[in-house]
Amino acid sequence: MHIQTREEAQARTKSAPSAPSSAPRNDRDAARAAAAARSRTAGYSRYDQEQFTQGEAAEFGVDAAQATFVGTSLNLSRVGGPGAPATPVVKPSTPAVPTPTPRTPVSTVRTSQAISTPDSNKSAKRQSRTPIIIIPAATSSSLITMFNVKDILQDMRFMTTDEKKAAGVKRDAECLIQRRRGDVTVPYRVVDNPMKLTAEEWDRVVGVFAMGPAWQFKGWQWNGNPVDIFSHIAAFHVTYDDMKTDPNIAKWSVTVIQLNRTKRHLDKARIAKFWEVLDKHIVKTKSYLRY
Repeated sequence: MHIQTREEAQARTKSAPSAPSSAPRNDRDAARAAAAARSRTAGYSRYDQEQFTQGEAAEFGVDAAQATFVGTSLNLSRVGGPGAPATPVVKPSTPAVPTPTPRTPVSTVRTSQAISTPDSNKSAKRQSRTPIIIIPAATSSSLITMFNVKDILQDMRFMTTDEKKAAGVKRDAECLIQRRRGDVTVPYRVVDNPMKLTAEEWDRVVGVFAMGPAWQFKGWQWNGNPVDIFSHIAAFHVTYDDMKTDPNIAKWSVTVIQLNRTKRHLDKARIAKFWEVLDKHIVKTKSYLRY
């Protein structure tokens, strides 16, 4: 009973309005005082708070219903409020794991590398660097033929075609002579039928032995013109030193090698002239070949 009486006395004391410290100066102060008295009497009231807020907003030009400031929508400043679009939830990205590249077994790689086609072998074939020399076909007027070319150019000693035939030597379609230069041996390919040469082989022709008649060069490169041919290929002519030089040989750019009919000890020095001239021609025009 005493406790109930004490609580009622405390409630009356709190609800009793306190004397104002001073008279309100204007309507705004009166509204504030009234709101404060009601809050002390009845507790918190949303209606009283809105009235108080409207009074503040009217003084500072703030539209409390629409924005925090006049002209600015409150809804735009709200985050997650009514009518606002839902904020997307950003999920943490999972780092991409690189997909491992399957390895080809070593045996498979080696097998695929070992397999080749005829076309690939042809393209991978190394281009020959062997020089080519053209000599006349076997005729009675030419001192150098396929029968004795090795004796003349390789052994540096002259033998007639008739002597080689008598010895039972067979004529070859072409041959390979080996020229010794100190400790090095350089091969030269010799042919007497230039019509079978390819464009790549013509590019390796470095020397030709001319007989004299212009028909020898019919069907050759450079339209079969001896003057044009000899501007690309070193030309030579073998004759006896007691014979008159052919008129065509005399007017063409041809190196004449004169041999004695009987004195074979002079052959090496005179045939050496051929190699001296040929080496200079190769160095000047086709140094990419072996010589």
